[in-house]
Amino acid sequence: MAKVLVTGANGLLGYEVARQLTEAGDEAICIGRTRPDIRNAGVDFIEADLNLPLPVSKLPSRIDAVAHLAQSERFNEFPEGVEAVFAVNVATPAALLDWALRAGASAFVHASSGGVYGGGPNPFVETDPLSIGGKIAFYLSTKRAAEQLAEAYQPLFAVSALRFFFIYGARQRATMLMPRLVASVRDGRALTLQGDRGMALNPIHTTDAAKAVIGAIRNKARGIYNVGGAEVTRIRDIGEILGQHVGKAPLFETQKGTVPNDLVGDIERMISDLHRPTISLIDGLREMVAN
Repeated sequence: MAKVLVTGANGLLGYEVARQLTEAGDEAICIGRTRPDIRNAGVDFIEADLNLPLPVSKLPSRIDAVAHLAQSERFNEFPEGVEAVFAVNVATPAALLDWALRAGASAFVHASSGGVYGGGPNPFVETDPLSIGGKIAFYLSTKRAAEQLAEAYQPLFAVSALRFFFIYGARQRATMLMPRLVASVRDGRALTLQGDRGMALNPIHTTDAAKAVIGAIRNKARGIYNVGGAEVTRIRDIGEILGQHVGKAPLFETQKGTVPNDLVGDIERMISDLHRPTISLIDGLREMVAN
């Protein structure tokens, strides 16, 4: 039985990771402001605000692995939210890495973002150059900074950074991409498209994303991994699928003269080392609409 510290266990991904770990008989020590509503045996809770310095004295003396999956709710508030974003994305993982080493961890997994690539017409591989910019440039810069901090620990234990591409699921906050698309189709609001069909992406259901995190822990993965879905789609296609599930024809508004800023991650390394996605986009969106 593995003993895993999980941050962000009230969020979409962290909740599912803690749930899957404990269903498999492992122990999930969840750290955050409130206890996650997971009824499985093996869920422990440490109360802490990750906007503040990590309370190392509250942490156990021994741990097998760490999954740092917490997400600052202020990720798109610049410059007002910079202190909160820096605390969760840089200060917390730096403190966790130091504690995990001293607590005997063999694996450390932390959530990064596919947004660090910027966007482009071809699927991105992990060795591609990065292009950090736009309105969430500060947030993406902190994700990259955490990757670089973690790389320094590679000689000491297994550290992996998972660059996620559009995680979605039934528990997701309403402000994120997929819930916003669901709400727009349901409420009869037009989906704005870059070009005729909108940007390309390969979203991943939270169940598959969590299995990739657990695969990184169990396999002691090292380095950077793109984590996305097996299907490449476009915003218009997603709108049409949602229209079928909602029972209402989607509306579209095309930004003429624009070129889609595609953001697709090549997931061959993920499939080889972590997990092969199994949940189809149609089934995943059906679940979102139903819930």
